[in-house]
Amino acid sequence: MAEVYLSMLWNLDGRGFSELSHRLPYWDFTNLWAGSRLAIDGHVAVLFDADAYRAALRGMFSPDLPNQEWSYPPNILLLGVPLATLPILPAFLVWTFGTVLCLWLAIRPLKLGALVELAVVLSPAVIWNSIFGQNGGCS
Repeated sequence: MAEVYLSMLWNLDGRGFSELSHRLPYWDFTNLWAGSRLAIDGHVAVLFDADAYRAALRGMFSPDLPNQEWSYPPNILLLGVPLATLPILPAFLVWTFGTVLCLWLAIRPLKLGALVELAVVLSPAVIWNSIFGQNGGCS
């Protein structure tokens, strides 16, 4: 199911939006990356002004970008700023595989066995969080 959804999610229209979701395929990760990019550029205050933030995101990605708000506390920038030094797609991949790796490293000391560890890392919650670049359940 995840493979089918991922292939549909990454089928892009002419604006770079997913034909499935009508948004960027890494929609949720966009906040972390773009907000961190703004912080790098010295525009932290923009994160807390919804209209200015939306305008900044539209300037970065597309004038057609649906509304989005900065939804994180400022300390998330400690994770986001290093990622925002990369282009968004490589940063998304580092975030996704890095958080799944961190999950696996966190459950290793429990000595659950390889099969259970694999089941946890490939569980639906982890897959859905990974597809959208979420941080819940993976980090």
